[in-house]
Amino acid sequence: MMSSTPTQEGNNVSQTTVDADGNVVTTTIEGRKAFVTFERAIQPKQFETAKASAMLQVDLTEDPQQDIAAAKEAFAKAKTTVFEQLGLSYEVDEVNLVVIEKLERELGAEVVEGPKPKKATARKAAPSRRSSGKPSDEQIEEAWQDLQANPDGWFDNRSDKRNPKAPDFKAKNNNKNIEGGFALWLDSMPSWFDEPPI
Repeated sequence: MMSSTPTQEGNNVSQTTVDADGNVVTTTIEGRKAFVTFERAIQPKQFETAKASAMLQVDLTEDPQQDIAAAKEAFAKAKTTVFEQLGLSYEVDEVNLVVIEKLERELGAEVVEGPKPKKATARKAAPSRRSSGKPSDEQIEEAWQDLQANPDGWFDNRSDKRNPKAPDFKAKNNNKNIEGGFALWLDSMPSWFDEPPI
């Protein structure tokens, strides 16, 4: 759904548009100048918002076609600046001056652009504390060994735990050795394990 709000104050005209993705575009004309503003907010983590905006000025001429081209170019520059500030991937159609956001899906710490074929690999399935079965000491030991050898295959939740009962480490879904979601708590850490810095 897109909403648009035009306003006029004296000789100044302003138009603000909000699209379904939350992009806010404001175009303001003040005399012989036009200001194009692009604003975007994203949610990189739960309960966390990142916001960026860019405003560019366009000097208006007597030629409406030239003014439209200049405004379109300013909008494309503002949009690419905001996408870069937020770390969003995009492509620019140079012919039409259109900025296209690339949709990405985040899996753990890796960002992939589409589904990848699954390889048939043997994964050690082990329940977390939430499941009905308790993991064996051997499964817990294997998980700690995997965390030591493959820390990128695990989420480290120690610094941002909201619940003290939440796991300190959790296997990512793309972990090749341990079933995704397997959880470890520091209270079960073996003596040989070198705890990584937070």
